[in-house]
Amino acid sequence: MASDSPPAAALRALLNAFEVMDFDTVGRLIADDAQFDFPYGGQAPVKGRAAILDFLRVGMATFLKSMDFTIAAIHPAADPELVFAEYSSTGVMTNDRPYANRYICLLRASGGKITLFREFYNPAAIAAAKA
Repeated sequence: MASDSPPAAALRALLNAFEVMDFDTVGRLIADDAQFDFPYGGQAPVKGRAAILDFLRVGMATFLKSMDFTIAAIHPAADPELVFAEYSSTGVMTNDRPYANRYICLLRASGGKITLFREFYNPAAIAAAKA
């Protein structure tokens, strides 16, 4: 069952760490050569643990005061190191405006570490919350 799989557990742990902006935990969850990719975000994939942590620390801390995630579903793949997930978020931006979004994610975990996190979200929701 995908909800009990190592990649599903890694996704839950990652989202929990994002909620409290615990980047030390994020660093322990991801592989040295991990890749984080946000295809709708307009930036190139971020590669390597140090670059990912820098990207998240700057991006999340300057963007959000708080964030909560609700996982709707985690779907298994034929590959046991891979899951697809659907989840949503609510939060408050640093400008005190509310933020909410929905996501589809592809996550690969190998050897107990996240090697790929690819998240699709609605960039218009971010733009609206920033306005």
